[in-house]
Amino acid sequence: MGGQEDHIVIANETRGRIRNVVEHMPHQRRTVFVMSREQGMSNKEIAESLQISVKTVERHMTLALAELRENIS
Repeated sequence: MGGQEDHIVIANETRGRIRNVVEHMPHQRRTVFVMSREQGMSNKEIAESLQISVKTVERHMTLALAELRENIS
């Protein structure tokens, strides 16, 4: 293997680790993360959809990203 193939393998492994961390997040944190990153929703849209405050959405995203950084690096 070399070059581009190595990058593909590493990218696939990283996606798998991210998916594993996200799957183990508390339900609402996972929901907020998926709505933001996979569905492309804004914090305001997520807040309205889940009937929570924008601040709560921001807090869930902060915690989700910190958890990913901690478990992926």
